[in-house]
Amino acid sequence: MWFVQIKRSYTRNDEHILFCFPYAAGNAEIFEPFSRYVNSNTSVYAMQLPGNGRRFSEALSNDVCKILHQVEQEAASLMSGKTYSFLGHSNGGLFAFELASRFIAQNKPPVRIFIAAEAPPHIMDFKDDPIHSDDNEMVKVLRRYGGTRADILDNVDFRSLFLPIIRNELSINFHMKRALKDKTIDYPLVLIHGSCDNTISKQDMAAWARYTSAHIILHTVSSDHFFINHKPKDVANIINQMLA
Repeated sequence: MWFVQIKRSYTRNDEHILFCFPYAAGNAEIFEPFSRYVNSNTSVYAMQLPGNGRRFSEALSNDVCKILHQVEQEAASLMSGKTYSFLGHSNGGLFAFELASRFIAQNKPPVRIFIAAEAPPHIMDFKDDPIHSDDNEMVKVLRRYGGTRADILDNVDFRSLFLPIIRNELSINFHMKRALKDKTIDYPLVLIHGSCDNTISKQDMAAWARYTSAHIILHTVSSDHFFINHKPKDVANIINQMLA
């Protein structure tokens, strides 16, 4: 299963499905605090990549084509004619954009496409596939993004357990950005930026405008890159407002 149900709608007739996609090396459960604040008619499903979270025992994979195909199929099955939206945070923003483009092409558009804390495809963090990066390079990346204590980053056990996951999922980001850099959709994008994010600027977020022939709506949350963790209620308020 590619999606974990984090919250079930309290209603049946007007159920709306919000598909959520986590940041690199984040698991589906990061959306649990956020889900407490979304509208009562909203069911929240969060994607879980293999090798992480509930799927930790499975082998890691950076086969983007295979992953997207299987995620698309499962999402389509879960929709079952219901209205839906996509929310992707950081690395997950690329999944939200690409999957939305696929369903738009099938004349099954989402109500909203939410992209949070992710620069558009032409703004890349890596010149080469990070799957080949060593541990020290990965630790430098994690220090730059914040969110992980220095003593944990220096822990040998943590490195052996976590760095293969982050390396693999940043590789997915690398390949997705290369594949999406020339794609545009005729659909509005709702963008969410952390005002204290020192890795992605507000201008970076606004540059998503080149990927839609419609328009962008840019919201700001007073937090750092991981505002989905630190300000879940603020993010939910934006989602609820835009889905009203």
